[in-house]
Amino acid sequence: MAYTTPMHNVVIDTELCGNALECLKCVHACIDAGHNCLMFINTDTPVVTSEGPKSLQDIPHMVKAMRMWECSGCQDCVKACPKGAVTFVPAKRHLPRAKVDRPGYVLNCTVLHDGRKTWEPDYVEEVIYVDD
Repeated sequence: MAYTTPMHNVVIDTELCGNALECLKCVHACIDAGHNCLMFINTDTPVVTSEGPKSLQDIPHMVKAMRMWECSGCQDCVKACPKGAVTFVPAKRHLPRAKVDRPGYVLNCTVLHDGRKTWEPDYVEEVIYVDD
């Protein structure tokens, strides 16, 4: 299993939110903060007939967290929701176990080149000397 960087998550209570098109304050707050993590989508695929739907507002929508790799964790979406339907779940960060110092930058490693993870209980640090 490949390791992915932990990301924040936003959980939206669709029952409490209702039809997203009536508000969209959380989506606008996310965009105003410089991100585009929250979007609105159809709750169901509408049946197109001669009677409808005539406009976007005739189709029920819901807010969905879709691009969470762009989330900075500002929580403006939570503050903007008047119904309290948005819950922020912070990423579970872990501290790197290996640290490589080089002039100009610092590289923190948690997954080694062979796929072993440095936070697993069976990991044992090895010191390898390379002849120049």
